[in-house]
Amino acid sequence: MNFQKKKLGLCVMLASFAGVVLPAEAATKLENIKVDNSLASQTRIEFQFDGPVGGYQDRLQYDPEQLVLNLSDAESALLKNEFKVKSKSVKNVNVKQSGGDLNVAVDLESLVPYEVSQQGNSLYVTLGQDPRATAAKQGYADPSVLKSKKTVAAGINRINGINFKKGAAGEGLVLVSLDNKNAALELIPKGTHLLAKFHGSAVDPNLLAVMDVNDYGTVLKNIDVSEGADGAVLDIALQTAEFEAKHVQNGEAIVITVAKKKPVVKVTDAPRYLGKNLSLSFQDIPVRNALKILAEEVKINLVMNDSVSGNITVNFDNVPWDQALDTILRVKGLDKRVDGNILLIGQQEELSSYEQKQLEEQEKKSAKEPLVTEFIQINYAKASDIVKLLKTNDGANSIAAEQGGNNYGQGGGNGAEASDSLLSVRGTATVDERTNTLIIKDTEASIANVKRLIEKLDTPIQQVMVEARIVAVDDSVSEDLGVHWNLASNNIIQSGHEDGKWSGQIATKTQNSNAEDNGGLISIGRLGKNFELGLTLAALESENRTETIASPRVTTTNQKEAKIEQGYQIPSLTAASSGATTVEWTDAVLSLTVTPQITPDDSIFLDLEITNDTLGNTVTTVTGSAISINKRKVTTSVLVGNGETLVLGGIFQQEIKRIKNQIPFLGDIPVVGWLFKTVSNSNTRREVLVFITPHIIEGAVGR
Repeated sequence: MNFQKKKLGLCVMLASFAGVVLPAEAATKLENIKVDNSLASQTRIEFQFDGPVGGYQDRLQYDPEQLVLNLSDAESALLKNEFKVKSKSVKNVNVKQSGGDLNVAVDLESLVPYEVSQQGNSLYVTLGQDPRATAAKQGYADPSVLKSKKTVAAGINRINGINFKKGAAGEGLVLVSLDNKNAALELIPKGTHLLAKFHGSAVDPNLLAVMDVNDYGTVLKNIDVSEGADGAVLDIALQTAEFEAKHVQNGEAIVITVAKKKPVVKVTDAPRYLGKNLSLSFQDIPVRNALKILAEEVKINLVMNDSVSGNITVNFDNVPWDQALDTILRVKGLDKRVDGNILLIGQQEELSSYEQKQLEEQEKKSAKEPLVTEFIQINYAKASDIVKLLKTNDGANSIAAEQGGNNYGQGGGNGAEASDSLLSVRGTATVDERTNTLIIKDTEASIANVKRLIEKLDTPIQQVMVEARIVAVDDSVSEDLGVHWNLASNNIIQSGHEDGKWSGQIATKTQNSNAEDNGGLISIGRLGKNFELGLTLAALESENRTETIASPRVTTTNQKEAKIEQGYQIPSLTAASSGATTVEWTDAVLSLTVTPQITPDDSIFLDLEITNDTLGNTVTTVTGSAISINKRKVTTSVLVGNGETLVLGGIFQQEIKRIKNQIPFLGDIPVVGWLFKTVSNSNTRREVLVFITPHIIEGAVGR
């Protein structure tokens, strides 16, 4: 009787709520996970959904080392929720449902930089990216060194690296790498500064500087790294005195988080539950009755298994009905499934077992479906490469959701597990290389999945033209000035000068001067009976400037290496231990070797090797004369914008020589000393600059 009164009173209380609340729209489903290890220093994970993701949050966990993604209004449609990844930085990917949200945990080998981006129905996670490339993609400049300091102390620990990153919520993250785990960190706020004291710790001398991080748009302006008698100090200058700071240590890594202090206000975030608000009060009634009353109030169809039992006491005041439902289910260890406008409630184990039986029935049904043969023309890719994706166990690279009730199994003896291949257990795939055609024999649903894969992969590849310019400038200036004296025996008396008088003439004898070969000599002599005394004036100034420009260029497809070279092969003789000689050919070439990678923002990451070898002078070796090679080479990896020109580097050499020959004592006499000495000055400069300009060829890809 009392229960009937309570129920009647509850109905009167709920009668004021008008309208019908229907279940929310179906959640976005995670259908596929792909891992790309082809990048040089990155691992890229693609999460494919059946529609755009409503929202996500990402965060790093330091114990264990994980990258956690929280996807709102999403659920998993994968055949398995955990798989191992064969990657240099990722160990596992785990997917777990949490109410209406989906949590994805990426287990990491170690903490690495990461970036999360969304494109269409896919969510991309890039791990281990070069910090310079990350900063360029986000539009920020690299921290620059403003001034240097000297180290003054050492300690029981040592700071080996300091990096900076902007967090997802705009906070500043200072990442400090240590030698060992013995770290004593103290954070001391001082006005608009935060002092991070590492007691008993030294600093790598290369890190003793000021890092300018103002361009990152966080509360931090710069980080002054210094070292005192009791340890290292990071003086962090801030935009405001209202800030919050904390640190987390994981082994040898410490992350200092600094953010603006948030005012204490009532939470106004959008609620996770959007159902109609209800006020309910039950005192120790059967949970089946409570769920039935709740379903009647929101006008939804309800089905409960016999396993739903027990009593419950609740008191909800103005709570969304879907939140009230989830709370009741969580307390009683129940779970729900939504099929259209029907709500099914039962024990978690029961519902999981039911779904597993459904999968098994679908597998049996798939095994009885007739096989059909399909000829698929491949236009841009190689059919042999496509068939490798289908016939190889790609469990480490992809987890595909089951589509249309099909079982994805091994095909043609590929040895893959049934959940790892796009082909069914009975499916086969072969290639006609002459026509580049893929021949698939499988069920219609499996062939449809293969066609979707080919539609994504069989696309034109972007092409890049890379042009390098190598400018070499040789500039030399030489000066010769002085007097040469020469005394020689001569038994021949010159005609017309038997009396030994002085005579003047153009020099007919050579002297040891660089000026002689260029006509810079005047010789005066006196002829005696048996001797000749010669006076030679040397004066020469010469200037030589040579400028060489080499411009190799090459066009290649994205992520494919290209090489172009031109030059000589120089022979050289090599003596063997047996006494025989062999000829070895050495390359002296102008070459450009490049591997481009186009980023999503149309920048280009280049792996480069540029050489510009030229023929040198002839040198003498143990086997005879040989020609030397002047080597010029640069090897680097850079990020360049499309059409931009970047200076890769340069070499500047300068040689200054001053050679003085004189008669001792006489050459040091002021003014008159120039009659007894010769001075030769030379100044040689050599400069080499290397420029690179990449261009994405428009029209090579349907964009």
